[in-house]
Amino acid sequence: AEIEFYLQSNDLEKLVNEIKLELGYLDTNIRFTSEKGKNQFEVIFPTFNSALELASIINNTKSLINKKCQEFKAKSFFEAKPFKDQPGNGLHIHINFLDQNNQNIYGPKFEINKILNYSIGGLCHYMKESMIFFAINDNEYERYQNNSFETPTKICWGFNNRTTSIRIPNTNPVNQRIEHRLASSSSDPLLSLTAVILPIYLGIKKKIRAPKPIYGNAFDNQYNLTSLLCNLQDAEEIFKTSELNSFIKDLSFA
Repeated sequence: AEIEFYLQSNDLEKLVNEIKLELGYLDTNIRFTSEKGKNQFEVIFPTFNSALELASIINNTKSLINKKCQEFKAKSFFEAKPFKDQPGNGLHIHINFLDQNNQNIYGPKFEINKILNYSIGGLCHYMKESMIFFAINDNEYERYQNNSFETPTKICWGFNNRTTSIRIPNTNPVNQRIEHRLASSSSDPLLSLTAVILPIYLGIKKKIRAPKPIYGNAFDNQYNLTSLLCNLQDAEEIFKTSELNSFIKDLSFA
């Protein structure tokens, strides 16, 4: 996973160095980088085989950054769209699929890989139903309303295309994976991870075919794609009567 955020400080360089040092104590494989926005940064987490472990370290990282900002009398911004003229903050989730022999089921080519096809199909099919988990208040939905090269606005997928909601990064086939780009940085990491894993499971179980990939800017009118939801009320209403909600309820009783 990768989480984006902004920092404001009178001594930004020192604050960043302190955060990097503390993150190293948390996990030596964590990376801290600059992002496209002014004073925007990103923390990149290593691979975990457990959603609980990954969610825990994401929450610990956010707490650590907020605590350091308090010490420096600085501010951190994990909101989805803290500054209207700057890129939004996302929690990007990367997933691959290993078999019992630790081989990546998603490699090497989409055209001959039904499991990857069905995984993307499930994610696209249930995308509107699951948005309540990725954006938890009205501010979060501002991130999906402006066409951008950093933030998705349409239900779609593509190869190495950052304008799509689901991206297949350009990488070695052995490491081929799905990058899910919808969740906001302020979302609950465990709920967001769950809302990615369940549609993948349902997509595979029901053999839901993926739509055609998008190679250009996904927000171009020529593609005539379905827009992501733009407010919390719609997200709540759609989820209440959704198949995904029914499935989660059935899991609760199991």
